[in-house]
Amino acid sequence: MASQTWLVYAIAAMLLFSVGNILLKVGVGKLNLDDFRASPIVLVAVVVLVALLLGLLATQTNIVVTTETLGIGVAFIVFAVAGFILLLRAVGEGQIAIVTAVLSLSTVVVAILSVVFLGDKFSYKELVAMGLAVASIIALVV
Repeated sequence: MASQTWLVYAIAAMLLFSVGNILLKVGVGKLNLDDFRASPIVLVAVVVLVALLLGLLATQTNIVVTTETLGIGVAFIVFAVAGFILLLRAVGEGQIAIVTAVLSLSTVVVAILSVVFLGDKFSYKELVAMGLAVASIIALVV
């Protein structure tokens, strides 16, 4: 049987993110999002993420930084920062349990994108599970 340590890591990350989401809701509740100005936060976030990316690259051996990998890294940073800004707005205005449930649909979106861009294939059972996930979120928000 293949090692299942990835599952332990994933469950631990899920638990940490769950606690983090509760802390985020408490923290965002103390902000006035009507006066929220994204540009300073975006600038700080981009600088931090670029520094982290460069630090990661600097500590790894045998990593060649090409224009393509740098572009992918920058695109990741842009999407991550934009997503985080929208997450702050959603958490500030909505119930944290419902917001995170909607966010969990990223799994389904990743699956769809992996089919389109990476050629992944899913079994009938996996497709049904994804459909049920979407249906459950629709039931929560409608």
